[in-house]
Amino acid sequence: MEKVSTEKRIYVERFKDRIVIITGGGTGIGKACAKAFASEGGTVIIAGRREEPLMKTVKEIKDNGGKADYIGTDISKSKDVQNLIDKVVYEYGRLDVHVANASIHILSPIEETSDKDVDRLIDINVKGSYYQLRQAVRQMLKQGYGSIVAISSMSGMVGHKNVSLYCASKAAIINMVRAVSYDVSDKNIRVNAVCPGTIGDEGMLIQLAKQFPDQEEFYRNEISKIPMGRTGTTEEVARVALFLASDEASFTNGSCYLCDGGMTAVR
Repeated sequence: MEKVSTEKRIYVERFKDRIVIITGGGTGIGKACAKAFASEGGTVIIAGRREEPLMKTVKEIKDNGGKADYIGTDISKSKDVQNLIDKVVYEYGRLDVHVANASIHILSPIEETSDKDVDRLIDINVKGSYYQLRQAVRQMLKQGYGSIVAISSMSGMVGHKNVSLYCASKAAIINMVRAVSYDVSDKNIRVNAVCPGTIGDEGMLIQLAKQFPDQEEFYRNEISKIPMGRTGTTEEVARVALFLASDEASFTNGSCYLCDGGMTAVR
């Protein structure tokens, strides 16, 4: 029987000369994705509403020898999403990869969730994701190929206390990806999703912790739910996104990859 190599595999420039859009690319998972795609040769255009983190991320990428730029975008507005992709195509001639990452979370029990909360979260997480997939597909149909990766969540597959609205929005993204992938599966366009679990260096866990008087106890309790015994990192999520966007995942379409340390496996 052939011995399986445990040597770490190094990927070099899987995205050389490829044009990559990442929304919400100034912070968290989006920033990790931007740095990861750029480190493998991609020309990365990050988008978001706040200019300062976008500028900071672009500078970090360029300081490390990567190629990056940013475009201010509110993904909850269809015209902004169209403008983002139109600008990128005008400048670079095509769109090879689109990472639909931008989203928000609102923490409250359902009885305290306001209509304003519902409108804001659905506008960004659901409508914003749909606008991105729709516009990216329109461009990729013109050029005859492309790869789309949406960032959903483990919370789209299981329920969590006091985040029903967020859970609903992330579940919508999962089925959106499945349905859109079916629409374009014979058009040389792949659409997949990453479903992160508890990420230690990302905002939602920190926000949840603030609701508890003993935050250390909260963190210990959350980690105890994860079979691997630790939280994940934004970089680990980014690596899954890179795989799904790459040619190595050429027969992967309509998939929702969990990156949760085995948490949903035991629920």
